[in-house]
Amino acid sequence: MYIGPIAKRYAKALLAYAIECKAEAEVYEQAFTLCRTLMQVKELQRAMLNPVLDRTAKVNLLRTASGGAFHPVCERFIGLLFQQRRERYLLFILASFISLYRREKEIYVGQLTTAVPLDKATEEHLRAMVAQAVKGTVEFDLSVDEEILGGFILQLDNQRMDASVKGQLRQIQAQLTQ
Repeated sequence: MYIGPIAKRYAKALLAYAIECKAEAEVYEQAFTLCRTLMQVKELQRAMLNPVLDRTAKVNLLRTASGGAFHPVCERFIGLLFQQRRERYLLFILASFISLYRREKEIYVGQLTTAVPLDKATEEHLRAMVAQAVKGTVEFDLSVDEEILGGFILQLDNQRMDASVKGQLRQIQAQLTQ
């Protein structure tokens, strides 16, 4: 069975229900947390596939992984997944939901790499500049790479802006070798 259509169908239903309940932001935050946890903790993924664990144990594991309590919309949705025996698709459904929500709310995700950790003011200034350019909201996945020596590298969708010292040195080297 192909997972894509199943995940997308459930994700669309979750988004529609969250919008109807005016809780889409809260559901997004919880879905994002749960999705990230499922991707990082492989044992949790295996637990969802384990036929020996009963529904209550699996729901309690998910509840713990999402921070202790589900939003009522998430609680009802997860109950539906378990009722329909679709819990093995949870990670794919959450990823589809996150993608649909971001498209609906015009949220762009970028990878920002800097040589040193950014302070909040600088991060917010960069976020505001990029948000103004794309006319939407921007979320950054931040990382630190000392090898770029200074500046930053911003990857947003299929565009890359290299304002790093290492990148500039590479350009100078390329010009000198020509």
